Amino acid sequence: MAPTPTPSGGGKKIQIVGIIAIFAALGATIWLVVRRMDSTPAGPDSAVEARPRSGAGGLPINIVGPDLPMVAAQTNLRNIYGQMLSYAHDHRGLFPPKLADLRDLPANILVSVSDREVALVYLPGQQTDSRHDNILVYDPVSISSRYVALTVGGDLIVLPSRQDLDTRLAKQKNAPAQ
Repeated sequence: MAPTPTPSGGGKKIQIVGIIAIFAALGATIWLVVRRMDSTPAGPDSAVEARPRSGAGGLPINIVGPDLPMVAAQTNLRNIYGQMLSYAHDHRGLFPPKLADLRDLPANILVSVSDREVALVYLPGQQTDSRHDNILVYDPVSISSRYVALTVGGDLIVLPSRQDLDTRLAKQKNAPAQ
């Protein structure tokens, strides 16, 4: 009786094909998610929560034209918020007394993207358990006639006018603490 030949490397070929199929499915999923995020832009006519679309390293993708300064401002506020949470974690939930206490941020992040001579406005005295919709930091200079702000809860809001920003800030000052 002749010995039965064994396939050489057949199992490895199946493993490689399986790995390729997994990576193809992962790539297709990522492509669909990015397409979905790109197809849901925030409208400029009302106050909206806006989360910047991002690619590798948190850098904005597919942003051109007049939206670029707004995305840059939102990215700066996101970076500030990350540092503020880190600070609060080390200080029993308290945000820093001033933005300059955030040591790991470059100075160019703490100014308006529209006017590098104007500092961002920080509203100190809040902590992680303050009202989540309180404005924590905002850019006092308009970006394409809109204003961007960061809330205690980490949300970015875009307000269509300075009056809307001022109204929101006035309500915040008169709001009862929770």
